Amino acid sequence: MSKELSLFGEKRMTVKEVAEAFGVDPESIKWHIRKEFPELLKNGIQTYLNEEQVTVIKKKMIPTSQLVAATTDFEMMEQAKNVMAWLSRKYEEEKTARVEAERKNAVLMHVSKTYTATEIAKELNMKSANELNRKLSELKVQYKQNDTWVLYAAFSTLGYTEIKQTVLDSGKVVYDRHFTQDGRKFILDILRNK
Repeated sequence: MSKELSLFGEKRMTVKEVAEAFGVDPESIKWHIRKEFPELLKNGIQTYLNEEQVTVIKKKMIPTSQLVAATTDFEMMEQAKNVMAWLSRKYEEEKTARVEAERKNAVLMHVSKTYTATEIAKELNMKSANELNRKLSELKVQYKQNDTWVLYAAFSTLGYTEIKQTVLDSGKVVYDRHFTQDGRKFILDILRNK
């Protein structure tokens, strides 16, 4: 690296030096810094990049300096082909990252969703929640107590249900059992395998 700033024996370069080395405008380097290392840019303070940071930026950059150096039509076409291949790889990387982020976000959004017995019954092509509840009773998953279905002790501590409180217009409070994501999966697994 050209100019050195010795901090803990590490070689560092300024934004201007990196831009000159790559044959690009300093704003291009700043754009990459904002994207990859936003903590480095501080107003009025000289920004220095270490070798690892420069390497990361170099891998992210379009090789525009090579396009400028091309002198024949063939060299320009060859470089344009390389740039297109690079852009295609970057596009695929970005697309994969976005799909993964959306998948994670979708999973997180459904973590807190709960399901009624009716919803799960319909998913299993049953006529009603009553049919589902009877089937779960036969399988010794739940039993009825005071007109309410309650999970047996073996299942009651596994987080399969949540109690939802609803206040009716009359002021009466009603408690309904809803199945969690894990509870829904458990029920679907045991009933689809029967």
